[in-house]
Amino acid sequence: GVLWGVIGFNLAAEPLLSWDMLIFVDDYRKHLQRTRQISLLLGSVTNGTLLTEKKARHLRERDIIISTVSVDGPPDIHDALRPFPNGRGSYQAMIRNLPHILQLFPQVSGAAVLTGLYPYPKRIAQHLLKLGFANVLIKPVRAPHDTPFAITWDKLDAVKKGYWEYACWLIELLSKENDRTLLVFANYYDFFWRFVLRLLG
Repeated sequence: GVLWGVIGFNLAAEPLLSWDMLIFVDDYRKHLQRTRQISLLLGSVTNGTLLTEKKARHLRERDIIISTVSVDGPPDIHDALRPFPNGRGSYQAMIRNLPHILQLFPQVSGAAVLTGLYPYPKRIAQHLLKLGFANVLIKPVRAPHDTPFAITWDKLDAVKKGYWEYACWLIELLSKENDRTLLVFANYYDFFWRFVLRLLG
């Protein structure tokens, strides 16, 4: 009895490493749409490093949605958290593909993982805003306590301080700028904004 559905092609790795599987899932989606007469959306998260303009246009033509690009902040933060297997940072590879991603998928969100090593949500949010994302999400890392970038008790004060600075900056934005600027951040999937939206509700 389902009339429509969403397939989220999100793995614990970069989905575009499984390009053939992504296309296979999309072919099956189209088969279901024809045979069951239901509407299915296929969306994927990506780190952006493999999404060349040719591949992005191919996904757009197939109506596969790129919903989110993972960008953990400015180059120094992003490269420290998202290096390639050879240790080289991935920021430049991502930023090279970002213009055509934003052009072909204008509603794409930029998502950052906030870690204990870099508890600077204001700096991260400012950078993602500058890149031109329609929405910005910041989520605290989920990692074992023995992981260097985990948010542990000894890093909690720094994280709280970071969120305080972020909150003060948002209030400053609200007092100076058009309210629409804040809508970039006002997303229920953002950890911090989930609480703000509850308060506003």
